[in-house]
Amino acid sequence: MKKIIKMLIIIVIFSAFSFGCSAKEAEDYIEDFREAMPEEYGDKLKDGEDVLSLIGPDALISELLSVLSQRRGEIFSFLLIVLGSAVLLSLSSMIEGEMAAPIEAGVGAVCTILVFSKIGSLFSEVAEGISALSSVFSALMPVMTAITLAGGGGGTAAVQSSGMSLTLWLLGGAGSTFFISVVGLGLAMALITSFGDEGSLKITSGVKSFFIFCVGIISAVLSAVFALQTVVASAADSAAIRAARYAASGLIPVVGSSVSGALSTIVSGLTYAKSLVGAGGIAVIAVMALSPLVMLLLYRAAIAVTLSFAEFLGRGSAMRMLTAFKYSLDSMIALYTVSTLVYIIEIVMFMKGGAAL
Repeated sequence: MKKIIKMLIIIVIFSAFSFGCSAKEAEDYIEDFREAMPEEYGDKLKDGEDVLSLIGPDALISELLSVLSQRRGEIFSFLLIVLGSAVLLSLSSMIEGEMAAPIEAGVGAVCTILVFSKIGSLFSEVAEGISALSSVFSALMPVMTAITLAGGGGGTAAVQSSGMSLTLWLLGGAGSTFFISVVGLGLAMALITSFGDEGSLKITSGVKSFFIFCVGIISAVLSAVFALQTVVASAADSAAIRAARYAASGLIPVVGSSVSGALSTIVSGLTYAKSLVGAGGIAVIAVMALSPLVMLLLYRAAIAVTLSFAEFLGRGSAMRMLTAFKYSLDSMIALYTVSTLVYIIEIVMFMKGGAAL
């Protein structure tokens, strides 16, 4: 009778305090990932072949040619503006007499404002591009963390979540606002430097060098710390889950083998989801980053070519203006490429991290 009462008590306790739980399947995580991506990419991320077609050499070359075809007018317009400005500044500096200085200053003002307006538009596009990349990375974060956690990587998921949040704050939040403001300040200083002397140009050069140095150090430290923490946390999670697996197999031979086999099946599905989500995220970020980066590099090349032409003419005012704007473009390129690469590196670490059976 006592045994029956004890059994009834156990049944009542289990009935009162038990709760249902379930885990998502790999396809559910992939669907969440597709819904989180921009609409134009969601239908292109169904499987691995779609991802490869999005980021393959043919696709990237096609995207590059599309950018050049759609924006060739803007590119040639900027090249003609900087070349024309260099020629006009050189001609105005040859004028002699009482009106020489006012004429040169007026021509310099017009030319500088024209170049500034073009680069200012590109600066706005770069700022919007960084914001768009940050939005994609922000949408990827919960999906990546959930996949890592579902695979038994509790410690790795915590490390990745905190590291990605810090990265997003630095490159897409308050830190991004500060960096973009500094680049904007450099662009404004380029506008002022065009009317100054060699001393003001040196200040602009110093600001650019210091900014690039700071951005490089922050990105290197951020990536190194994130990678180290991910590796250590992944090793700890792998050791814990393997210990539990062997303990189950040893204590309960038949049931333990079934549990071990079920874990292997679950991890295989999550590995597929992790690979697809990671590769798809990298593909989307790379494709989105391509157009602004190409424009930045082409603008930089146009100024470099024109600067060589101005140096051949030997006119200091044109060289000073072009050099100042070159420094501004260098800062933009550094900020944009670092933001893109750090996001990609952290997605790669997500793909390589996590508990391993």
